[in-house]
Amino acid sequence: MCKKMLRCLPHNIVTIISLLLFLNCISLWSKPQTSTGSEHTKRATLEAVEKTGRLEMANQKLFVEKLNKALENEYAAVVQYVQHAAVITGAQYDAIAKELVVHANEELDHAVKISELINDFDGVPTINVEKREISNDGKKMLEQDLAGEQVAIDGYKELVKIANELGEFGAAQVLEGILAKEEEHKRDLLGALGH
Repeated sequence: MCKKMLRCLPHNIVTIISLLLFLNCISLWSKPQTSTGSEHTKRATLEAVEKTGRLEMANQKLFVEKLNKALENEYAAVVQYVQHAAVITGAQYDAIAKELVVHANEELDHAVKISELINDFDGVPTINVEKREISNDGKKMLEQDLAGEQVAIDGYKELVKIANELGEFGAAQVLEGILAKEEEHKRDLLGALGH
């Protein structure tokens, strides 16, 4: 019950509660004790507080690593969409070419939001760019873009889950908004491919 309650609280409140528990343990140790059961309870409480803090830091570090991977994918999506929009040819691709420019701008917005989240969690936004795909064939370009969107969708679903597990509901909301846009991009591409 206590762990579930802690997960529902914002990160800074969990940190304060952990600190208070820690300080409570120290003050209990400073009082003379006659029972070895009390000493064992205090020691177990302190160990639990320390473990919670270490676990929280490890989860936050993993979260930042996964956010940076998403950022690499967003950078790649911007580059790929811009390139594909510029070189895709044929009357059947006129409408989607314009939509690819819209997608590129939305992916850039996602990159900014992800960078801000990484910074909020004391990380450093990456400058690495994931692999980009190019082709001379319009259909193949759209299939490449569709594959990139599926990678993004899968990644954001995982990030939303992690954010909720960390009790970072504001971050989860930001990520859910990005996820919704990525799903919209997928639908646009499927439509352009005739699926």
